[in-house]
Amino acid sequence: MQIFLEPMTIDEVGNALDYKLIDGVNLRSDLETIDHYSFNEAVKEVAKIMNGPVFVSITGSTADEMLESARRTLKLGPNVVLKVKANLEGLKTLKTLSEQDISVNMTSIETPVQAAMAVRAGAKFVTIYNKKTDTDKCDTFELIKNTSQIFNTEQNKIPIIVSGFESRLTDSDKVTEAIKTGANSISVSYELLIGLAQNQ
Repeated sequence: MQIFLEPMTIDEVGNALDYKLIDGVNLRSDLETIDHYSFNEAVKEVAKIMNGPVFVSITGSTADEMLESARRTLKLGPNVVLKVKANLEGLKTLKTLSEQDISVNMTSIETPVQAAMAVRAGAKFVTIYNKKTDTDKCDTFELIKNTSQIFNTEQNKIPIIVSGFESRLTDSDKVTEAIKTGANSISVSYELLIGLAQNQ
């Protein structure tokens, strides 16, 4: 299982690395600053101290806009992995980037077929958020289970990341359930990470 940290400070990244608890960092797109750094400066700093992937969202509503954002974002560090939202323009963007051997994490996956399309287009990671999906689709854990079954059938080794856990210790049960239903990677806050590692 891979563990990715969603940090609020640079120190949290350093501490998690000292404990040897994480495989990478998943930077939230809603953070404008981390500590006293601007977001871009924080990405550069994290990329320097983290050997594993550093997930960073790109912006834009069209493939052309997203590709331009991708070009800027990739300059922030050699281990930056682009987060691209799952939709038609996102899949188009993903395909172009994968043809250039650029690693992409396709996020906001809402159906197993969407996850399979992402892998077909070249995604190296897929992310499912821990939230209720549309009522006519499946809930989070059913989505994880069904996606995992499809991936196993097709012998895909793509990590299924589950994100969106709250920063409360009570979410440890949800993390356990996500892993039991087929997630092979989780993305959690520092508070939840430390809570998971300790005896209750």
